[in-house]
Amino acid sequence: MSAGAPHTVAHLGHPHPPLLQFYEVNHVYVLALPIRRGDYSGVKQAFTKVTNTNNRLSIGWTRICRIFSEKKSLRTSLGAVCFSILLQNTAQSAPPRAGTTIVNQATIVYIDENGTEQSTTTNEVILFVQQVFSAELTNDVSRVSIPDAEPEFVHTLTNTGNGSDNYCISASQAETDSGDFADLEVYRDIDRDGVVSIGDPLLWDLASAPTPTQITLESGEVMQLIVRGYVPATAIPLEQYALDLLVSSTEGTAICNTGVVTDTGTNSDATDGTNRDIVTISDDAVLEISKASTYNAGDISTLSDDTIDYQVTIKNTGLTSADDIVIEDILASTVSFQSFGTHDGDFSAGPTHLSGTISATALTLLPDEVLILRYSVAVDPTIGLNGESRLIENTAKVTADLDGDGNAEPELTSNTTRDEAAPLYAVNLTDIGGVASAGVNDGADDDETVNDLQLVDVAAPGDTVYFRLDVTNQGNVTDTFNFIPQSSTGWLSSASLRYLNVDFATPLLDTNGDNIADTGILAPNETLSFVVAATMAYGVPAGPHDLTLEATSAGRATINDDAGIRVLNSISPAVDLANTIGAVGLNDGGAVDADPRSSVTTTNSAQAGSVTTFDLFVANEGEGQDNYSLSAAADLSGTALPEGWTVSFTSLSDEPIASTGLIQANSVFSFKAHVSVPAASDTNITQSIFFKVESALTNLSDIKQDAVTVEAETPDASIYIGPDLATQISACGIRDNIHFIRNEGNTEEHIILAVDSQTLFQSDIRIPTQVIDNEAESYVSQSSLSVGDSVAVFSGSDWQLKLLVSDGAGGIAIPLAPKEQTKTLLHITAPCAAASGAVDILTLSATTSDGDAVSTLTDKTTVSDARVDLEKLGALDSNCDFIADANYSDLQVQAEPGHCVLWQISLKNASSQMVCDVNIKDTAPDFTSFSPTPPSLVQPSPGTGGCTISGIEIGCSVGNSADSDGDGNAEDFCLRSGETAQVTFAVQIN
Repeated sequence: MSAGAPHTVAHLGHPHPPLLQFYEVNHVYVLALPIRRGDYSGVKQAFTKVTNTNNRLSIGWTRICRIFSEKKSLRTSLGAVCFSILLQNTAQSAPPRAGTTIVNQATIVYIDENGTEQSTTTNEVILFVQQVFSAELTNDVSRVSIPDAEPEFVHTLTNTGNGSDNYCISASQAETDSGDFADLEVYRDIDRDGVVSIGDPLLWDLASAPTPTQITLESGEVMQLIVRGYVPATAIPLEQYALDLLVSSTEGTAICNTGVVTDTGTNSDATDGTNRDIVTISDDAVLEISKASTYNAGDISTLSDDTIDYQVTIKNTGLTSADDIVIEDILASTVSFQSFGTHDGDFSAGPTHLSGTISATALTLLPDEVLILRYSVAVDPTIGLNGESRLIENTAKVTADLDGDGNAEPELTSNTTRDEAAPLYAVNLTDIGGVASAGVNDGADDDETVNDLQLVDVAAPGDTVYFRLDVTNQGNVTDTFNFIPQSSTGWLSSASLRYLNVDFATPLLDTNGDNIADTGILAPNETLSFVVAATMAYGVPAGPHDLTLEATSAGRATINDDAGIRVLNSISPAVDLANTIGAVGLNDGGAVDADPRSSVTTTNSAQAGSVTTFDLFVANEGEGQDNYSLSAAADLSGTALPEGWTVSFTSLSDEPIASTGLIQANSVFSFKAHVSVPAASDTNITQSIFFKVESALTNLSDIKQDAVTVEAETPDASIYIGPDLATQISACGIRDNIHFIRNEGNTEEHIILAVDSQTLFQSDIRIPTQVIDNEAESYVSQSSLSVGDSVAVFSGSDWQLKLLVSDGAGGIAIPLAPKEQTKTLLHITAPCAAASGAVDILTLSATTSDGDAVSTLTDKTTVSDARVDLEKLGALDSNCDFIADANYSDLQVQAEPGHCVLWQISLKNASSQMVCDVNIKDTAPDFTSFSPTPPSLVQPSPGTGGCTISGIEIGCSVGNSADSDGDGNAEDFCLRSGETAQVTFAVQIN
């Protein structure tokens, strides 16, 4: 591009982070281009899925056009950029809790005509999970009572929503019956024995507190309620008295609202949120039956010694004797009879057990007399192991002649006991056996035996070695299993491992926020097949090389299983490491050691249970290209960090890395180290961290020393500036990068922006000073602004103006209240003499005026004529008619279950080169499905592309055929310089 190159914006035209709100939010929009090493000719494809790490999602994907000979990799003189775009989704096994926040950022990486890898990142997308309010009430009850009695009615309330909710509980006298109860009371049945007993709290009383009582239930929590009605002494036989139990939800407010609580089971009054209870007056015998249970858990590793004690109580609360009493209890299929206990009362036969049924009879039960059965059952030790429910429900019943006519009245049933079998945690990690592929590195088990050892017979230096393993959840609850490397020999180590799906590309990362790669959620008896990948270093000994990998339960950390991976045989300069690009001695040809290992260079402060990040720069100071593995230790000898301390490494685009990749001579590679402090760590201590880079070609290494001081947890300030951007620019060109600053703490902060370092180009920090159409506009250089000038701030759901304040040192600061955010435009200018491929690394910091909080970002800008711009927008389609309710934008959108969301993905070839083989891909996550309306595709005429939907995946090819590299053969789906493509599709939230 020439000196008059057009003004470009890295975030593709939308200056503030989108706030897309809807219920199911599992979308991850990430584009990346990992290249996997190959040993055969042809085009290689690699696809990489990215999951949630510390609630910040970055993504990966892509297909790269490369030609491989049988002996070595050769870059071709491609006349086009050849790539694909995959927008992937992460999925959770259950709807996320209300308030969950997911931050997304997309990246596209490709190879230009010179064989140089380029990357571009998009704006962030912030997705919020809304709360859905839902509850069930079970069920209407009819029974018999004598005058001047206190009949009780058992009900169950369940919070079936995705968040905590308050429920209003009361009762009322029903109309169209024989009269009113003398009083009504509602109790919480703490021990769930079906009767009001000592310890059961009174929630509501008509006589003394007629206003509804509010109680709180967490998502999934169940509460058993008992309504007690006082029958007047004046009641006469055959009269009926009725009451209504009333339950409603506050839906997050202070007001009781109807419409959330639905009735299940018997619902004679046909009104949700109410249970109608009816008592018929009698002067005969009246039986009451209740059932209680006690779960007895044994060894946590098995259910074989778990039992349940049952007690069935029958009481005659009537005025005459009950005759020919028959008691029956059919046990659940998931328990087996064990023994009888001590019984109370005069039984004529039994109790007995036969084929899962408990039976007993009594000839007569006088008024106020009681029969009590006690027995124990053993819990089926296999319950839940195949994913079935662990809930054990049981109801007893009784029949008797209540009026002396010689005939039994209709049976009476007890309350239902509900016991959940104890959770079992178990895991099996094993190799796959199968057929060996001698000399071929395809993940197969070269010893062809299932023996907890996945063997690769031979690998060459620089090869990525793949090991196929299976992990199975052998427990009875859903669980996630962390991958934790144990002992190792040779070059295999935890720092060199990657965990992939069976496509050999999609990473398995951390899905539960503990900074350890894991399986994601596995149901009982579910197996995940996965791949462990490790790239062999240069100069390693012949072998064997071993590592033991452990799969550890996240539900119970003491539960684990391990398997080994082994490479049987392996076929057989200066480096410097520093915290800053400007460190003395960095990239000086080996003359001076930057950041000497003998003392601490950088000390970060962190709280227990948090992650702190170090910026690191490694310089290849040798004469040829080199590759360096990354590691960390507690001292110079390589002693492991204390228990619970972990270190992971990422590139500037937040992709996990175990090595730098090839670095050219006299070049610098920048990356990040994320140190996880254990939650149980002592405070006011300082832990040294020795970072090490070791040559994958020459075994040369360098070590530097940093440290982490563990502070006591305090409500200190917390701010964020981001995202990191990787963009392109032409010589003499201009690029404006939009970044976002958020106050993530709980105190108002005055934030100072500054460029800490920049390697090649010039830059200017600019601040938005106006709000136009609810968007921040009019960016002005902060050097031209003064205290009292306006700055645009996003607060709540609107942009508004605030006044700049003093930074205390003669400059300005941006005032941000908690949760407020603003933006800054980083105006970058490249010199006209900048060579193609030159890379500028810029570090921008946001610091509170008191210095309590600092956040930094790094922008990487590469001089290149190739540039692909990418944009994604969303719009609510509440009617699911494929018509947006409002304009597409990255402003805040709310969507509820049943609504649709329209996604619009735009792509522009903003370079002078042709790009080919263009594909746009996406996946519908769990809890959403594609709309039946076909996707809308806009592409250059005549357009040879199209869209297909298969299951949860959508793929769209765009463009036309063209000979991009002049070899006489046309490539497919090409976009010429300046051409654009756009796809719009809809998903519906279940």
